[in-house]
Amino acid sequence: LLRLRVAGNELKEDGGKQLAKGLQQNQGLISLGLEGCALGDGIGYLGQALETNSSLMMLNLSDNTLSRKALKKLVG
Repeated sequence: LLRLRVAGNELKEDGGKQLAKGLQQNQGLISLGLEGCALGDGIGYLGQALETNSSLMMLNLSDNTLSRKALKKLVG
């Protein structure tokens, strides 16, 4: 699996956590589309996962609400 797009699904914070766990173990995914998934603070967990994932080149988080807490986790 090289590309995954789950846009428009309400994954919410817990879904973001689960995706982050997968990203920490997966080194083959190059594109992940999470547009409009209501991730909220779950976005921060994705940022942490990217510290260990070297394969992902494109991450689309458009149309997700981003809190200050999530932004800090995302950018480190």
